[in-house]
Amino acid sequence: MKKIVSLLLAANAKVHIFEEKREVSIEFLDNLIESHLDTKRYLEDVDEQIFKAD
Repeated sequence: MKKIVSLLLAANAKVHIFEEKREVSIEFLDNLIESHLDTKRYLEDVDEQIFKAD
């Protein structure tokens, strides 16, 4: 998603991003994606620790 938005912006396209019917900034999108990645990494760490405990 970030790559597509970057390509569109580089082509001088107007990009509007919405979440729950409200327009949000690209920074918001970046933070949202990073938050999901953080959650994924955390859950992978927890799974790894559980696996080592068994």
